[in-house]
Amino acid sequence: MNKIALTIENGKAVTLANAKEIGKVYTLPLDLESLTIEQAQKLYNYINTNATEDYRAFMAGTGTPTEQVWSSKLKEYSRIVCGAIAEITGIGVEALLALSLNKQRLFCDAFELKVIRPLYMLGLYEPKGIKSFEWEGVEYMLPRMTADGFGGLLPMADETAESWAESNDLHLASANPYECLPLIVAILCRPEGEKYDELKARERAEEFRQLPAYIAFEVFFCKLTQITTIVSLIGAYLEQMQKPSPAESQAEA
Repeated sequence: MNKIALTIENGKAVTLANAKEIGKVYTLPLDLESLTIEQAQKLYNYINTNATEDYRAFMAGTGTPTEQVWSSKLKEYSRIVCGAIAEITGIGVEALLALSLNKQRLFCDAFELKVIRPLYMLGLYEPKGIKSFEWEGVEYMLPRMTADGFGGLLPMADETAESWAESNDLHLASANPYECLPLIVAILCRPEGEKYDELKARERAEEFRQLPAYIAFEVFFCKLTQITTIVSLIGAYLEQMQKPSPAESQAEA
């Protein structure tokens, strides 16, 4: 978990290590373990609302490479990131913008690389393969991987059609991929042996906004693995169907 503590001194944001008089302390998350799901939602909404299209493309890896960003563009990008930091931490944006550009980039570079970019480039996240997580003294299990009978593993095979369909529908129906994350986690992650209950999932979803964002990414990759597996199985089945039967092959010969 990577985060730094900041305070405001003489109208500027400084780390506690450099502060002379420590006032209110703010926490800046610098990875998906210290970022909460709620912060991820706010951050994504802020960037989509306030950032330019070229900045979003830059974060998604389809824009101008970092080394080619001109100083004027870097200043514009820094203002966007400072606004995003202020949005999720409560630090006044003026305290961040009062810093020199070089000092702004000390915060912005790490925040862009470890927080914003992974939200726009999901492939950067490396799944930890966790089996469960603990929240408020309760252990919640991630969707299980079950043997598929062919020497492989089938993800989410223990899920009922109802829970699988609802989580999938939420993911597909939302234009914002992070909007329904707490509910998707609540649907698919339950205590050992507990059956899916929609009302209970919706109640938990409010609490799960405070979960570390990486847990939602772990659940997302469970779903992605399942979809990939299903597509592969369908492709193999269709390929098999297109092959002539032994009798047809003999007749052709």
